[in-house]
Amino acid sequence: MFVCVGIDSVTSKINAIISENRLETVDEVLREVGVYEKKAHEWIKKNIPHDMDVDTISHLKLDVLPKYGNKLKQKQDPRKPLRAWADPWLIAKAMPKVIIPQLFPPNYIVVTEENENGDKLKIPYICKLLDVKCMSLTQMMQNESII
Repeated sequence: MFVCVGIDSVTSKINAIISENRLETVDEVLREVGVYEKKAHEWIKKNIPHDMDVDTISHLKLDVLPKYGNKLKQKQDPRKPLRAWADPWLIAKAMPKVIIPQLFPPNYIVVTEENENGDKLKIPYICKLLDVKCMSLTQMMQNESII
């Protein structure tokens, strides 16, 4: 049996991050989560901004997908469209803006529970190739003094 101490504190800190507009995702995360976790899907949809922008689509096509190369085809389930796989979209969202990037420095960090472990399809590996900041959920929670 586990006793959870301070769950209200964790919830309030996460809500504060959301209300400060410091947490975003992309529609594709909603789609992917919706396949496996209906409650999480509804919570994300209701609470976390998840819109798409032109820069994200540009980065996806020009920068992110070429890094995956043929390995993307190996990963992709032929029964699902590419849009059902959120990883490339999430990485593209975290990249600096294409239009006048000097005015919009990269300020996104990809948070994931994936480990690189030499797997060239994992989020941390692709982020490293593209010079996109990436950290684990535990690291993010430590940085935000949640745990």
